[in-house]
Amino acid sequence: MISSRKNKNNLEIALIKKMRKNSHEHLSEISRKLKRPQTTVFEAEKKLIRKEIITRYYTSIDFETAGFSIRTGFMMDSEEKKIDNLLEKLSKNIHVNNLQILNGSANLFVEAIFKNIRQFLKFNEQLKGTKNVFYITEELKTEGVLN
Repeated sequence: MISSRKNKNNLEIALIKKMRKNSHEHLSEISRKLKRPQTTVFEAEKKLIRKEIITRYYTSIDFETAGFSIRTGFMMDSEEKKIDNLLEKLSKNIHVNNLQILNGSANLFVEAIFKNIRQFLKFNEQLKGTKNVFYITEELKTEGVLN
């Protein structure tokens, strides 16, 4: 019984790794690569979805190749009474790719992507209260867990 559970866990981990490398690969191809029956792989995927381990499928984008050559990371301070308004404004902005709440001296981290410096400067001007701006110059590792 324990070995059966271990095999299922190994299959789920192997399936997650394959799907993180290429979320659009057909399960029939994944099952062939994993040397497991297609129905077993299909059931493992359904279980991962049911358990909400897999929540969505997405495509990784090379933003620079897509014409968005400016990537910035902002750490921002905002007064507590203004944070909800700022979060709403940022979450609706088309340039914001990631938005996180922090603890410590800065309370927000924003990753934003732009086609050119003009778009960035206009965006930055609209965000009074930016304390520090950090530019992402090179992505060294992303989505590395279970990959």
